[in-house]
Amino acid sequence: MTLRANIRAALITGPRNADQIAELCDCTPKQAAKNLSALKSEGKVKAIGTIDGRISYGLNDWPEKKPDGDKAAPP
Repeated sequence: MTLRANIRAALITGPRNADQIAELCDCTPKQAAKNLSALKSEGKVKAIGTIDGRISYGLNDWPEKKPDGDKAAPP
């Protein structure tokens, strides 16, 4: 699984900050923050508030892809 896929999986259960994402996805907080920033620019995640004084992110418009690479899986 890619780091972005791991981030998406972590955010499905609710908002997380970069430190929490780093712990769940086995990466550094800097890698998590960089990917979250890029995903925010792409509109896939959004800033929701703060957790422990750090910006928390949640899913915005990031549909899950089917294993065969088609668009979004049905809800």
